[in-house]
Amino acid sequence: MAGIKKKNKFGFAAFLIGVIVLEIFSFGGLCFVKYFKRMEYITKNFKLSRRQEQYIKDILLDKIKYLNYDKDLGWNLKAHGKSGKFKANGQSIRAYKEYSQLPKEGILRIAAFGDSFAHCEIFKRRAQISSAYCFYMFYAK
Repeated sequence: MAGIKKKNKFGFAAFLIGVIVLEIFSFGGLCFVKYFKRMEYITKNFKLSRRQEQYIKDILLDKIKYLNYDKDLGWNLKAHGKSGKFKANGQSIRAYKEYSQLPKEGILRIAAFGDSFAHCEIFKRRAQISSAYCFYMFYAK
């Protein structure tokens, strides 16, 4: 019985020493990066505003007329959704008209993909931007 207690105490002491050594190495790594790379690790407390919280709840409850919740992307456009100056067609592409899957003869379609910054508020109707992937459709003859 005494041998088991001794083993447990030794195991706990070894574990504690291991944790302390890891903490020292981690702290040393942060000091190294701060001194030699001129970078500093700063923790930040992040909190959503009430407006942001409500908007997320509205998306999850399907109350937003323009966006759907998407488990992989966070959001995508609703088919025929509208929001201010934005409108999505039946394919959930930000567009003011429907498009065929394949372009007509003599039409070149070029697609570029991006995140929500690529939603492209700066463009007017020339650049039609899509749903979840912000798929750009430019047409040239």
